[in-house]
Amino acid sequence: MKKLSILFLLAVAAIAGCHKSSSSSSSEITYLVSPAPATDAHNVLIEQFSGQSCSNCPNGNTIMDTIQNAHTGRVNVITYYEADGSEVTDTPMGAAYDFRSSVALMVGNSAIYGGIPDLPLAGIDRMPFGEPNLIGVAQWDSLIPLRMPLSDSVNINITGTCDTATHTGALTATVTYTKEMATKQTLSIMIVEDSIIDNTLFPFGMDSTHYRYDNVFRYMVTAVPYGDTLLSAMAIKEPGRVSQRTYHYTIPTTSPAIKMTHCHAIAFVADNGAGGNFQVLQSVQMKLVP
Repeated sequence: MKKLSILFLLAVAAIAGCHKSSSSSSSEITYLVSPAPATDAHNVLIEQFSGQSCSNCPNGNTIMDTIQNAHTGRVNVITYYEADGSEVTDTPMGAAYDFRSSVALMVGNSAIYGGIPDLPLAGIDRMPFGEPNLIGVAQWDSLIPLRMPLSDSVNINITGTCDTATHTGALTATVTYTKEMATKQTLSIMIVEDSIIDNTLFPFGMDSTHYRYDNVFRYMVTAVPYGDTLLSAMAIKEPGRVSQRTYHYTIPTTSPAIKMTHCHAIAFVADNGAGGNFQVLQSVQMKLVP
């Protein structure tokens, strides 16, 4: 669906640099393992841009659900809801939740994607399949499987603990290089929520008060929008080189509250954008509450 009005896209796109969430902190250690491990099977990262009042977006969500079910454990989806001032990104009448996020807008307007002109659209491993790097729903089921046979250069493992009473937690991401790398990579960790029941808008003005939203972006643990640079002082990462980063975070208070029992963390490693390359090398996810 074409956005009807964009009130402050250009102003937000002009924001320079990255910023860390004020409610998270991290530390990094590095060491070498020998022999270097084999490379894990590639999991595909999907960044879907949607709108709560976008009548075409429930169909996009259904297509994405079908793809995830067909490739169990191999597709990690983050669904962003931008706060850009257009009607399709507004909350539907009577909605209890407002999923709109300034982080989503910053990711969408970053050099990775260069703006989100329509909804729904999706980025596949931040690869340049479209212009710029975004794909319409008709191509999702054909392009996503093309990424799965890849032999990556990093493995990721993520573990963590959380306190549902205080909405605080810790996440440890262990990134292991399986091949020599002379370029820079970034680590991103995002928290998404499933099983949210609320209003949505369907085609022809029909609405639903019992629509289920999944994969909803809720919080970015790492720096916005590109993530944190791995081993920034190291020019070359040899096979077996490990970067282990631990993050302590606090989930912001919302109304209705984010349910940590419905949340999972998605971690991914990507090239840092040198030469316009933001390719995602690997992604994984874990439930915050097992």
